[in-house]
Amino acid sequence: MVLFHLGVLDSPPRTGGPIPYEERLAEVSAPLPAELVGYLEGSAEGLVESLTA
Repeated sequence: MVLFHLGVLDSPPRTGGPIPYEERLAEVSAPLPAELVGYLEGSAEGLVESLTA
């Protein structure tokens, strides 16, 4: 939102929470999106575990 107010972005960021990985990777050709989503979800889980341990 700050970048929008500073005039760096033409439109404000979307609302409604984080964008799902599948939506972010919609323009990437198969089979790469499925592999990347699996990797990203695994990385996120590992990060949460390391922060809560």
